[in-house]
Amino acid sequence: MPKLGNDDGLSRSHFCRQFTRAASPGWLEETENRSLTPRTLGNGSSSLTVELGQASSDRLARLEAFLDGIAARLTQVQEQQGTMAATLAEFRDVVAGQKTIKDWYSPEEIAEILEKQPYTVREWCRYRRINARKRPTGRGDAKEWEISHEELERIKSHGLLPIPSKY
Repeated sequence: MPKLGNDDGLSRSHFCRQFTRAASPGWLEETENRSLTPRTLGNGSSSLTVELGQASSDRLARLEAFLDGIAARLTQVQEQQGTMAATLAEFRDVVAGQKTIKDWYSPEEIAEILEKQPYTVREWCRYRRINARKRPTGRGDAKEWEISHEELERIKSHGLLPIPSKY
């Protein structure tokens, strides 16, 4: 392929004009009418066309290889996305099944966790079968029981406290 530097006498714009003419039929006649000789173009018009065709083929092959690589990587990304979606769905199911850990629970919440009736949990508090305290509710003198998270874990692990001898 001819070199496009200043030392061979060809400028880039001159080369582009000649390349455009090479695509048109009758290019050889135009070059002869303008008195362009094969020496100016390198090894002749046919070799220039062959060299440009070979360069285009090489570029096309590299581009196809590049696109094949992109397609392979896209397939890998889609597989990873599917795996991540499945993992996320499993994680969401696990999290949905969990309850938020609180410092203090109401008797109703404890009853739901232990699968008992709220009345039963309130009676346990009243008879001191579990460690609980009263908190103000904002409704006059009425107070409501509250049970700590540590006490809930103790009840799950060891059960209720024995009935006190003196009530």
